[in-house]
Amino acid sequence: ENPLTASLTASPTSGTAPLTVTFSVSMSGGTGSGYEWNVYFGDGSQSGPVTSSITHTYSSAGTYMAFAWAEDSSGNQVETNQVTISVASPSGTITFTESGLPLYNVINSEPSTQVGWSVVINGTTHSAAAGSDITVTVTGSVSFTVNNVTVQMNTAKVTYYPSPSSGTASIGQTVSISFAT
Repeated sequence: ENPLTASLTASPTSGTAPLTVTFSVSMSGGTGSGYEWNVYFGDGSQSGPVTSSITHTYSSAGTYMAFAWAEDSSGNQVETNQVTISVASPSGTITFTESGLPLYNVINSEPSTQVGWSVVINGTTHSAAAGSDITVTVTGSVSFTVNNVTVQMNTAKVTYYPSPSSGTASIGQTVSISFAT
């Protein structure tokens, strides 16, 4: 007897979404004159019967367990080994720009300390001086909140309110924040 054996290989097995992976099955043994297989990609989808390598694109980050069912031309079937595919979220930058804030607090009609502003993303505060951009590296899209800024103008404290004060932003985006009293 010549038992049917099959082995699944994938390349690459890790990367950033969207990740296109090429799957191949090597088979031996069994009976008959040919082989075919169905690849189960681990993300809820599968190939139809194939006899050569096949590609699949993983669009979402996650860890996927792929395997194949192989069959010879006589109908003998065998399950292959599992292959782990690790897909990471893409990362990139989002830039926040500011307009409308004075550059300095004013005390006794003279510029004093620099005015600062900040953006909160996922609980982390990112700060910069007025007139400067804030650039953050993130994965995917994020929710943000921009804090009010209180400025000393001689004896008065003036609050500047951001617009937008919150929202979502995606990799590659520039978000313009306008401050007004």
